[in-house]
Amino acid sequence: MEIQLKLFKAFVVCLMLSSSLYSGIKDWGAKSKIRLMFGNNYINNEYINENYSFKKISLSSKINMKDRLKFNYFYNCTNNDERNVDSECRWLIKTTQIVVDNFFLTMGKDSVVWGRGMFFSPINYFNVISFRSKFIDKDMPTEGIDLLKLQAIWRKVSFESIYASKEKEYGNRLSFFIDNISFSLSSFYKEKTKESFIGVDFQMPFNNYTIYAEKTYEDDNQYTIGADTDMNNIFEIFKMGVEFYEKQNNQNIVAYTFIEENNFNFIYSLSKDVDYDKYNMITSLKYSFSPSFSLSISSNNEFIENQDSNDIFSYTFAYKKDMK
Repeated sequence: MEIQLKLFKAFVVCLMLSSSLYSGIKDWGAKSKIRLMFGNNYINNEYINENYSFKKISLSSKINMKDRLKFNYFYNCTNNDERNVDSECRWLIKTTQIVVDNFFLTMGKDSVVWGRGMFFSPINYFNVISFRSKFIDKDMPTEGIDLLKLQAIWRKVSFESIYASKEKEYGNRLSFFIDNISFSLSSFYKEKTKESFIGVDFQMPFNNYTIYAEKTYEDDNQYTIGADTDMNNIFEIFKMGVEFYEKQNNQNIVAYTFIEENNFNFIYSLSKDVDYDKYNMITSLKYSFSPSFSLSISSNNEFIENQDSNDIFSYTFAYKKDMK
């Protein structure tokens, strides 16, 4: 009962904050969103067999003051009933951005997305973003890291410099854009462990395909290469592709499909660890009953030769309200 009360209080606070933001500073270009989610997770492997429900309440607000000063806040409360875990409430993203002409200075907790890989991205050392966060829960912000980021963006060139304070990490990225071809050079250094690398990545069209690749030059050279094609004449969005990844002679290959059509969203991927005969299959289906209500069903199945499979199944009902 105490947990339910905490979640209810969090919902009331989110509602009051979003209402005040909407009514009080809407002239600043404020946008607020409320999301309520509840569902069930089922986990089954040789170590765990459990079934538990979860609830999430979140508030996100973006304030844009004449494109010169921007604030981004995201507050999230999660509760897992059957695990007897107290509700966890925390800031996931809270950034302040100052804009001067083509320069952007961002301070706070934010996500970093470098590289081209859909599933494997060796260049994105700052915070690894999972497949689920990228594609299934893409409406929900990721955890992010504490950083100071400076960006400079021109018509065909951009530069990004990042300092992550917690792990004392430094990174720089220079990108070029020519027609439909993009090319980037990246560098990374971690003071605590003395890790460092230089990376290169690109993306370009070829006939009806998009080819992408990225590679790091370090002690354990890693690279990803992939290609996908759009068949949007069948569905609103219909993408099929394949990706290959190698690290220290460990090789993975994955095939994937994305479909979006009106209120319907479908994702399927099948990956294979070439060296260990391990397969991983991800399936996700989302249907929106209205702009506010949706149902998501997803499964993650891992198969290893001569071992029991690892299965995760979940369904989520979601309600969202956007106020502009």
